[in-house]
Amino acid sequence: MTADRPRASENEGDPRPAVAWRSVLAPTLFAASLVLLVWTILVAVTGGFRLALGPLRLSSHRVLPPMLAGVLACFATYRIAGPHMENVWSKLRSTLHTLAPALAALLAACVVAIGVAYTSRVAAASDCHGYVSQAELWMRGQLIQTDPLAYSLANRVSPRVFAPLGYQVGPTRGSIVPLYPPGLLLLMAAAGLAFGREAIFHVVPVCGGLLVALTYAIG
Repeated sequence: MTADRPRASENEGDPRPAVAWRSVLAPTLFAASLVLLVWTILVAVTGGFRLALGPLRLSSHRVLPPMLAGVLACFATYRIAGPHMENVWSKLRSTLHTLAPALAALLAACVVAIGVAYTSRVAAASDCHGYVSQAELWMRGQLIQTDPLAYSLANRVSPRVFAPLGYQVGPTRGSIVPLYPPGLLLLMAAAGLAFGREAIFHVVPVCGGLLVALTYAIG
């Protein structure tokens, strides 16, 4: 009897490990190329940004680096996937559908956090003064303001001179009344009454986060 030749390993020449490796890497690179594309658009539109997350500092002010990285990631995806790009997109799409609620919540939280961290708490411009001062009038429940100087000069100077942006001449001598629509102002006043005056400046960031969350919910 002749001894049987040793059998070749069952996994020898098996293309399945390479296929599995490519099926994981290709969607990852494709997702990275999409993120870099969004990054490039943000830098191009805003002129760059700088974020500080604890000890981590992230700064980007040039369009070329993320754009080149995105093009390379897209080219590598095409080289790895070859004729199976449709499968790559399908797999990435199913993953995004699974992660969509968490991503929407994270994005909404980031909008609120960045808005609260970087919002101005000083009504230093005419439009800002109009909103903040009128919100405070709603908090006090007194919408008619009387300026002593406007009252004393009412016969010599037009009362419109004493009405800043967002106000108009009131019904009585030397008085002014709010002109802006009250929707946002009532939200700011409610926040100020519930959580203190500083909460007035947090209404817009919170509304920004709600806009992101509701857009996802409607979509």
